[in-house]
Parts: sequence; C-alpha cells; structure tokens
Amino acid sequence: SGTEYQTAAPTTTTDRVCATATVCLAGTYISTNLTTTTNRVCAVCLAGSFSTADNSFSCTACGSEEYQPSTNQTSCLAARTCDGTEYQTAAPTTTTDRVCATATVCLAGSYVSTNLT
Repeated sequence: SGTEYQTAAPTTTTDRVCATATVCLAGTYISTNLTTTTNRVCAVCLAGSFSTADNSFSCTACGSEEYQPSTNQTSCLAARTCDGTEYQTAAPTTTTDRVCATATVCLAGSYVSTNLT
C-alpha cells in the first residue's frame, strides 16, 4: 500500500512477511523507489540544494542570491548583501556566500589611485 514491502514470500506453511518502508525525510530524496519486494533507498541532498518534503523525488538547486554550504538541508540561505561601505570581492555560488570587503575611505581633498604602475 506504499508504506510496506514484502521481505519474505508466503509458502504453503507460512504467511508472507512485510516490513515498513523507509521514509526519505526532508533534506533527502528517493534514489531508488519502493517496490513490492524492495525498500526505498534515500540519498542526501548535496550542498547547493535542498528538499522540503518527505519522500521527495529530487532536490532543488538553490536559486540566484541563495546558497547552502551543507548537505541534507531543507532550505537555502539568503546571500549576504554588501552595504554602502563595502564592495563585493566574490559573488555568491550555490554553495558559498557573497564575500564583501570594506571600501577605502578617502580623506577630504584626496583620492584613491587605481593606477597600478
């Protein structure tokens, strides 16, 4: 019925033996489906992806401006936003957050030279 599978067939002298099927929890997905004679097999969602429901058939990749550095997760994290005193040194990926650095502050009447000669 979708919640059990047969572990031993009936014989002329014994009843069939059934077992409760494994539930693939949120953060995992079904890698091998349940059949009448085999249990379902679960696999963890890899870093950069997630699943929100039990018995998911796949994991969902983190979207733009999201990341997830860990496996077996039920959501992605929002990427950091560099504030007005910072600039981006590394863009976010599905597994890493955005990296920001503090911008140089020039004194009144001065400037930052970008000439690297």
